[in-house]
Amino acid sequence: MESKIAPLHPLVAEPAEPTGVAEIEPPILEVQHLSLSYGKHLVLKDVTLPIRRRAVTALIGPSGCGKSSFLRCLNRMNDFVPNAQITGKILFHQQDIYSAKINPIRVRRYIGMVFQRSNPFSQSIFDNVAYGLRLHRLGNKSEIADQVEISLNKVGLWQDVKDRLGMNALNLSGGQQQRVCLARAISVNPQVLLMDEPASALDPGAAEKIEDLIQELKQEYTIVQVTHNLQQAGRLSDFAGFFEEGNLIEFDTAEVIFSKPRHHLTEAYIYGGEGASRS
Repeated sequence: MESKIAPLHPLVAEPAEPTGVAEIEPPILEVQHLSLSYGKHLVLKDVTLPIRRRAVTALIGPSGCGKSSFLRCLNRMNDFVPNAQITGKILFHQQDIYSAKINPIRVRRYIGMVFQRSNPFSQSIFDNVAYGLRLHRLGNKSEIADQVEISLNKVGLWQDVKDRLGMNALNLSGGQQQRVCLARAISVNPQVLLMDEPASALDPGAAEKIEDLIQELKQEYTIVQVTHNLQQAGRLSDFAGFFEEGNLIEFDTAEVIFSKPRHHLTEAYIYGGEGASRS
């Protein structure tokens, strides 16, 4: 079943169909000299990098290095953090998402997010997935029902829950809850999915299913993922960036980052773990 929900006009015109060669496509997101501080604490320092379309970009680095804060910048989630101050630009199809003319709710419609711990609402499975569709007025009752089914199918959950859509989503297993959250995120036809360690709180079997989903979803969506699991990042990512103390130390293809990093700090982290990157 294909989606019947016509997308709203994005921040700018819809992008052309990708050519399939990431190196010659313009980035879907382009971060330019981004710095972030919480009050007097500088968290990110002059970060510049491209996010390529329909690829998985992994953000790695030791705890507290700024990678999750960076991820939240990409769809303005840091707007909810008191005393957060941002300088620089984040361009989405060449339009600055921090421009005063941009509605952050529309930004989050096109750049969705899935958090480390599953956070379904204390509502039915159906209402969880339909939430964004109703918020953005994407379709009538029948179209919303169709889109809920499509989204649950995409995350491999439809067959498990189709006969109990009215059940509270909190009664599902942890892995199923996380897939409901993924379905909720993709139901509104985003272009980018941000994932903050989406499998770290799950058991190995559920985590493996989320990994498989990421591989499938990148055929339709651009994915940016924060992870501490270097093996997972190596398996799933096309590009990777290594952060250290708020600085982007190195950004390159995953092949370079995980097999022949150019910077000694990246090499120490990849081969020595978190402690070695501090040496």
